[in-house]
Amino acid sequence: MKRIEHLLPSGFETEDLIEDLREHILQSYRSKILERPSEKPTVLVDEILEELGAPEDIAEEQSKSKPLDEEPDEKRSRGMHILGRLVLAVIVVIIAAAFVAFYTGGEMDFGFTLAVLLVFVIAEWYVRAWQAGETSPFGVLESD
Repeated sequence: MKRIEHLLPSGFETEDLIEDLREHILQSYRSKILERPSEKPTVLVDEILEELGAPEDIAEEQSKSKPLDEEPDEKRSRGMHILGRLVLAVIVVIIAAAFVAFYTGGEMDFGFTLAVLLVFVIAEWYVRAWQAGETSPFGVLESD
């Protein structure tokens, strides 16, 4: 168990995996002892560990099956942060368009000003995503 813990990448949920492995070993041991009650316990444990495989193989398999990615709560939090920024940007654009339409005495139409400002906000958002190396500014909100 300790060898598997050391082989797993940092940030991996090792406690859950170790607990699952312990439970699996215990259940397998109970099953084998019921099947062969006269067998030495050490022989049964050796069989179980052999069936599980080498610690290196277990750690490698687990690393592949659970990629190091953001936790669902972290993804959700980041998605909510992006959504909040988007809502705030829209509110600011609406206020700015109303401000421009009001102070120009109607020479600048509210709808036209709103459309122009929204185009600039979207362009700025994509430029920031491109600079950050993301494929889309909304990538967190898209299904993975």
